[in-house]
Amino acid sequence: MTTTAAYLAVEHTHFVPEHLALDVATTAALSQGNRAALRLPGPWAMVLHEPVPLTAVQADDEDLDALLDGQVPGSSHAVPGAVLAAHPDHSLDTTLGLVLMTSVHPEHGEALFPS
Repeated sequence: MTTTAAYLAVEHTHFVPEHLALDVATTAALSQGNRAALRLPGPWAMVLHEPVPLTAVQADDEDLDALLDGQVPGSSHAVPGAVLAAHPDHSLDTTLGLVLMTSVHPEHGEALFPS
């Protein structure tokens, strides 16, 4: 299934604006405005965005709020995108997705997550 989804998504690569990266990478509830902004070009899409530290992706809602109050700490791993499914109206299907993960090494003192 993973291979099929990735194959189908290649034709529909979609770049998500920086301010929506956290919404795409985490399971945090989407605001109505962000949900409307996250329209996918096909039934499966390869979605790419600014890297989001794995610590933020793995956090539950309370932990994520605490991370965002400070600054999300750097991590050696980040999520730069995913293969996501869409409903027939091109809205994001939040029940299905395959996360892409990469190893990163930010320069000392450089924030990994955009503020």
